[in-house]
Amino acid sequence: MATSQAFLDGVKARRSIHQNTDKEILGQDELITPVSDTIKYSPSAFNSQSSRAIILLGKAHKNYWNEFVPQNLGENQLKAVQKRLPWFAAAQGTVIFFEDKKVIDEYRGGASAFSHLWDDWSNQASGMAQINLWTALEAEGYGVNLQHVAPMAGEGFKPMFNAALKVPSGWIVQAELVFGYPDQKDLKVKTFIEDSERFRVDGA
Repeated sequence: MATSQAFLDGVKARRSIHQNTDKEILGQDELITPVSDTIKYSPSAFNSQSSRAIILLGKAHKNYWNEFVPQNLGENQLKAVQKRLPWFAAAQGTVIFFEDKKVIDEYRGGASAFSHLWDDWSNQASGMAQINLWTALEAEGYGVNLQHVAPMAGEGFKPMFNAALKVPSGWIVQAELVFGYPDQKDLKVKTFIEDSERFRVDGA
């Protein structure tokens, strides 16, 4: 009988690994399944299914981090991430997450009592898809890290970003999930604050 332990083992093992190579663990066709499944099956409010994704592999992935990002970020923004850009480019690929504003606005207009919550729900839906894919890729042996370079860049970055990646105008970028063959030797031991500071049990 299946238990929650295998799932929790994946949750516990998941962590940020920034230095990865492009050595393949899964081929292009094999990668499509975990990405499409997490986008399809991750939950969303009212089953709105607002999450979207683009997979960058090969030249498209390298160009994104080596050329497009450094050429289009502002000076201060570039300074904040410049050291890590070669790490990201060295990996196998990037999954860019989006939320479809058209879908969100349609649901916002149809459920007025909840209209003020839709931006939060959209962010939560994207976050669940991101963590599900992150955990799935790590289970396959990948090193993975989550970035927010395009969202950090602001509205001025959006037209160039949309044109370069042929992104529909209503798709709002949320995050970049970078994955590759893990090559980071100095992983720090994770530390945790006391459980009692983070949750409690009432009614027991």
